[in-house]
Amino acid sequence: MPYSLRFIFIAIVVFSLSSCWNMEKEPITETIVETVNDDAALEKLPDYQEWIDTTCETGYLVLDIESWAGLPVTYYEYNLLDELLDDAEKKIPKKEQYTRREALDILIFISDLLQNKRLQQVSYHSAFYMCLRYRLFDCDINSLLFLTIADRFDLPIYGLVMPAHMCVLWDDGKHKIYWETTANRTVSMEYYIEKFKLDTTSINKNIFLSPLNQEQIKALTFYNIGNTYRDINSLQLAALYTRYAVDIYPNWVEPYINLARIYNQLKEPEIALYYCNRSLERLPNLFEIYEMQGIAYTELGCNTEAIEAYQQYLQQIPPKRKYDYKRIAQDIRKRMEELDV
Repeated sequence: MPYSLRFIFIAIVVFSLSSCWNMEKEPITETIVETVNDDAALEKLPDYQEWIDTTCETGYLVLDIESWAGLPVTYYEYNLLDELLDDAEKKIPKKEQYTRREALDILIFISDLLQNKRLQQVSYHSAFYMCLRYRLFDCDINSLLFLTIADRFDLPIYGLVMPAHMCVLWDDGKHKIYWETTANRTVSMEYYIEKFKLDTTSINKNIFLSPLNQEQIKALTFYNIGNTYRDINSLQLAALYTRYAVDIYPNWVEPYINLARIYNQLKEPEIALYYCNRSLERLPNLFEIYEMQGIAYTELGCNTEAIEAYQQYLQQIPPKRKYDYKRIAQDIRKRMEELDV
């Protein structure tokens, strides 16, 4: 995402949190204890399971969790989901079995429906309520809306996650269709494996490209809530909600990466290194994590280890992406020179 657009997203979050706080229910933010490193802290929070309605469609579930976490969800976002489902009901046939052509027609229809609802397709992951309110959809938002419609009409559509990406899969036992929601087209499983450099081990360890269940959708929601709080520098809240994602979905690598980043920002290098290591266990070719290791080791005064981590980063940048990371690589070489004195 361009820097200017990311700045607009952050400004929107700040404005929303300051001016549109959900007055319907008291958010739990006020009850959070000072430390988020103590596991007992989680036990002191009200149980989010008592707040949400797990029988409703995915989109409503996500909004309920965001409201519980103190984000300024309003009836406006719920009404948008109502409108979306009303529009979908006019065109989606209810059948026990669909032909492949019918399945494709439904996927195309939902894509067109979402395209009419959004103002802009973006790449940044942020809160579901905010993307609905401002009609700025990313791969997560597109996929969650697909799942919301699928829940209502009992369609065999499932969410799939990859590193920093999400798509949907139509799988009725007879037809399997991978649908890229940001491009509105079919792709193959091999397309994602090549694009994200996945291997059998990383797929099995992370449950990449496997249909998400409701618990894993909750983890995705908490992960995005953590991102939202990190964007406005509420780092303890960001850590807290990202840890919820880890607790619910321990085989998903993205929350570990985010926690490494957050704890570096909190100047807690030992904890940052712990999450760096957990990230690499799940995705060994994740070269970006070595920069986070380098930052943590530098904070600890372990210059030799920091230089080694930065060297790993530079060595593992994929050849096709070296130009994209040119400026970051130059900055890292400068850091290495400062450490090697």
